[in-house]
This record gives sequence, C-alpha cells and structure tokens, in this order.
Amino acid sequence: MSHSRFATIRRPVRRLVVSFGLAATCIAFASAAQQDVTFSIDWHGPTISMQSPAGAPITEGDLLFPPLGRPAFGPLPPPRTFLNGGQLGLSRYDLCSPHPPSQPCGVEVDALSFGDDFLLTGSAGEDYTVYFSVDEYATGDSGNPIVPSVTSEFATGDHGTDIFGSNMLPPAPTPPVLFNNVGVVDGDGLPSATLAATIYPGVGLIEGNIAGTGLPSNPDMGDNLDALNIGPRPDPLTGPVFFSVDGAFFDPLVMVPNSGTAQFENVRAGDVLVRIPGGQFQVYADSAQLGLDLMGPNTDDLDALVLVENGMPGYQRSVIPYDWLAGFTGVPSDMLLFSVRRGSALIGMVDSLLGLQIVEGDVLVPPVGGATTPGIFITAESLGLVADRGGTSSDDLNAGDVTGDKITDCNNNGIEDWVDINTGFSCDVNGNSIPDECEPKGTSFCQCTAANAPCGNGNANAGCENSTGAGAELTGDGTSSVFSDDIVLRVTDLPSNQFGIFFMGQGTTSAPLADGYRCVDSSPAFPLFRFQQQVFNTGAAGTAEFGEGTALGPIIDASCTTLGAGGCIELGQTWYFQAWYRDPVGGPCGNGGTHSNLTNGWMVTFTL
Repeated sequence: MSHSRFATIRRPVRRLVVSFGLAATCIAFASAAQQDVTFSIDWHGPTISMQSPAGAPITEGDLLFPPLGRPAFGPLPPPRTFLNGGQLGLSRYDLCSPHPPSQPCGVEVDALSFGDDFLLTGSAGEDYTVYFSVDEYATGDSGNPIVPSVTSEFATGDHGTDIFGSNMLPPAPTPPVLFNNVGVVDGDGLPSATLAATIYPGVGLIEGNIAGTGLPSNPDMGDNLDALNIGPRPDPLTGPVFFSVDGAFFDPLVMVPNSGTAQFENVRAGDVLVRIPGGQFQVYADSAQLGLDLMGPNTDDLDALVLVENGMPGYQRSVIPYDWLAGFTGVPSDMLLFSVRRGSALIGMVDSLLGLQIVEGDVLVPPVGGATTPGIFITAESLGLVADRGGTSSDDLNAGDVTGDKITDCNNNGIEDWVDINTGFSCDVNGNSIPDECEPKGTSFCQCTAANAPCGNGNANAGCENSTGAGAELTGDGTSSVFSDDIVLRVTDLPSNQFGIFFMGQGTTSAPLADGYRCVDSSPAFPLFRFQQQVFNTGAAGTAEFGEGTALGPIIDASCTTLGAGGCIELGQTWYFQAWYRDPVGGPCGNGGTHSNLTNGWMVTFTL
C-alpha cells in the first residue's frame, strides 16, 4: 500500500512463524510479552558485568527488566536494573560489582515473587497459565509440535533465556500427563537460530547456551534466566520483594559448585527471604516449613517461587491445597508454590500429594497433612518438560510464575488463543489477543423482508429477489483490520454476465430503488462514495468479489486512492457497504422495467 494514510501510523513489526506444518504472516504478542517482566540471571553467562543502561554493571544478585521497559524485538541493549543486590541486602554486593562472568561471587538470587501472584482456586475450568524458564540442559518433551517451545529452542541453546507458558492446564494438582508449552518471551528478540522465521519479543539477554559447553573452564556462551515475576513491579524503595538465594552444593551436570550465597548470608538455600526497608532482608518462610532440608542444612535449593501473601504478619503455612482460600477454618494460609533445583536431596523422594517421585521440573506445595515431604501440585509433564522419575535426566524448572491469563479457544482447535497467536498459527494484527479469524468481519443488515420489499419481491436473508429467483446476498470475509487491509466483500445469486458497483457511506436509509431497497446513505460529515473504478462483472457464475486477492484489489487501498477527500477508510470508523447491479430480465417488479437491483447491506467497524 502506497497511499499517504499510513505515513503517520507506525506499522507493527511483522513476523513469519511456522508451526503445526502451517505458515502465517502476522504480528504476535502473547500475554506475558504485554506485561511487566522482572528477572535475574545466574553467574554463568556473558551478561554478567555488562553495563546496565543508566546503571551499574550487572550481577547475578540484581533484579532486571527489559531495556525498553517491556519485551521488544531486537537487537537490544542489556537489561535495566530494577533493584541491585545491595538494595536487597546481600552483604557481598559491593565486592561483586563488577566481577567476571563464570566466577561465582556469592550474590546469586534464584527465585522471585512480589507476593501478589494469581490465587489459584481449583475450580473446574479455572483460567491460569504457568510461565517458567529452564536451564541449558532442559530438552522439553520430544512430542511437542509447537514452535517456539522448549523442545524447538533446545537445539541451538536459545531456550535458557526464554520464558515459556503452559497450554490449557486442568485445575491443580495436575496429573503426570504430557501437555505442551510455548515460547512467549525471547532472550534477545532476534530470529531464532532453530528456525530463522521465528521471532518474538525479547528482554536483552544473550542466546546460544549449548549444554555441556562453557563451564567449568569458560563462561557459558549464553545466559540463563534464573528468577521470574510477570506483572507490575512494586515501589522500588518500600514494596515487598520475596526471593531466595543460591546454595553451595555441586551441580551434578555442570560439576562445579553453586555460588554459596546462602552460606555467606547465614541463611539456607531453601528459605524464602523478604526485603525490608533499609537495604536488609529477613527470613519469611524457612526451609523446614516447606519440607526442605530433610537430609540436613542446605541440602535443598529452592529454585522457583510463586506467592500470594495474605496480608497477615509472617508466613501462614499451607497444610492442604487451597486452604489459602477464604472459607477454611482459621486464617487462610499464604499460597506458596516452589520448585527445587537439580542436585537437591529432595529429588527422587516420594511426594505427599500424588505419591510420585519428585523431579526438578515439578511445582510443589508444602507437606500435605502430617507428611514430611512437599506435595507435587503441578507436574513437570503438564508443563511439557521431561520428568525422568527415578532417573537422572529430568528438565530443571529454573524460574516460575502463575498468572490468571484467561483460557479462550475461539477457533475450537484445542489450543489456547494466545498460544495460536504466539506460534503464528493465528494472526493478531491489531494486538488485542483475539485471533484474527475470530474477529467480527462485519454484520449484515437491511435484508429485503416482505415488509420492505418494493413489489412483493422479498428475501429475508439478502437483497430483494432478482431474475435468478433469489436475492443477491452481500457477505464479508477476512478481518476488519486497517493494517492488514484483507477484508473481502462477496456477492452471490446475481444474474450472470452483468455489471455492477459497490458503494459505501456512514449513514443508513430506507429507500426503495429500482427492483430493490437502498440501505446505505450519506451522513452529515461524509457523502455517499461509489467505487466507480472497481466496476465488476458477475460472470457466468453470477458472483462478485471486492477485496484483498481479488481482481478489484484491496478495499481500504481503493478507498484512499480513488474516492478522494473523506473517502479513505480510517481506524475506528464504521462504514456501511452495498452493491448495485444490472438485471435486464428483472424479477417480480415488472420484467425488467427498472433493469437493476441491490444487495443487502454490510456494516464494518474498522480496527487497527
């Protein structure tokens, strides 16, 4: 499109993605990419010691956010700092800012919540999404067909910086049944090395972290996103910040010790800490309350955190799932969900809720009833992760959050709409999180009923009856998007090999005309516009089309280039369309005495 109407509109960046064997061109933002994202990174990757925009060198103790405020397409500068390790109260921060990547310095934050995550209710059909990250060794379930996902991004190591979302989970506790995940926020926001056509908004991290490379002798080639919160950030000076810090035991795959931050701070790696004013922290929930460290102090490391604080001082431990809801005896508990990292002694123990061996991809709750081990609340399998229960090859859930993203499936394909959008299976050119195929494409109006037919030639579903014995029916297809300009007007049941034109206005009327009924009129601000350069011939089939991919071309482009001042269709406007056509034989109105007829009307309100 070349007309000047778009000169003042910044077109969204389009992307091409391939999934389920299909291709689509569209812009896509999953719900997480439209929200505030706060995260940390571990000490392994190359972003450690890089200069944060308008801030100090980045450390593994900092809480970061995307350089442009929210996830965006790359290339991007490094992330910005929301709170540094010193502001969280980490005693070694001044010694560690800066320090070289791949050299742990005892300031690593590896779980995060602001205490206001989504409160799960367990009700049937509950709408919620688990967002999470994984480390470079996670492969994802090999049967997941979605691109991007943990499975697709593992091949080139792009998954360690990405944020993934679950798809249509049942109410928790979820069974160990495989569901799929989808990438919703990218590390660098650049085309995927796995599939160059895949691109989604990023947070300013470095991708390409191949399992088994880098550590222990060199930095990893890419970063690992290590703590996560989706949603608004609190006041940086006084708002609540809940977090945990890294332990010291050996990582059984990397074969190097973790940073030992918990030991430096004289807390446990399984404790949940809370920042208090004045650059200090205190223990909010200790590891024993969560069923951790059963094999001794610092033998478990809390690795993901989801928390809804009930407003009462201190931590009120959950005893059974959903006792955090009002209606249970006593004060509702704080909803606290967590995972443990690879190498924790808890892994392989039998949980207290489902009776399964715990793996590092499970989302857990504190011990149920009088049990000692935590309960599995959301299984790793339901997140599309590998759960080698009893083995050593499970995927590690690095960070997590739960939000109340509404589950909708408007096209009834068994996949959430936002997943369709983010994988490119559906387009969402106006960014309203509704797949374009589900957008209203217009509304039929002014059918030629018996009450308004000029001479008894009524048709309740279309225009007035013509020589075919039916009324010509005008319908619409495509979308109402001004950006995509892909709306198509179609007319059927026309007399064959006759000429006609489309016209539009911003007003309606009730006026008999020829053998039919005119429905479209001018308005005080706009005249009636006729597409006189887009004359159609009905052909042998007795049909006509006007729009993207037809001989008459795109409608919005035609309106702006052929109709003059006021005729250019703009965002937010409502236009009424109708078609007039010749009918020499005529219908019930007198054997061709008027020689023409009209369709019903079609109303469209145009979106971005």
